Amino acid sequence: MCGHHKSIKTDNYESSGAINVNESAIMGTLSAGGGYSHLSQIFSAINIPVMNFSTYRVYENKVMDNFEKVASEIMLNSAMEEKALAIQNGDVDKDGVPLLTVICDGSWGKRSYRTMYNSSSGTVS
Repeated sequence: MCGHHKSIKTDNYESSGAINVNESAIMGTLSAGGGYSHLSQIFSAINIPVMNFSTYRVYENKVMDNFEKVASEIMLNSAMEEKALAIQNGDVDKDGVPLLTVICDGSWGKRSYRTMYNSSSGTVS
């Protein structure tokens, strides 16, 4: 009525270097194993308007790119640490290549959907 309009922001991510609220919401949803429909349901339950799906996809791609970048950096750092430990312990082949012990396993199972509990489970190593 007075002709004055004032915006109050709840975050100032541009100047602080922090991620914005949309990225934070998507990161939390993805970390919990959810997606857009889960985020929509949560926001609906707490009466917060949710972003549209195309906006979600833009932020999701950005978040996933960051996840991949960080995961790659962590794996590289871990590999370099293992390499240094192998060299330090003298675990190298005749050509001086560090020998790393790698242990991995895997398994699979079929969903039962409350019937036919005949999972073809197994492991590999």
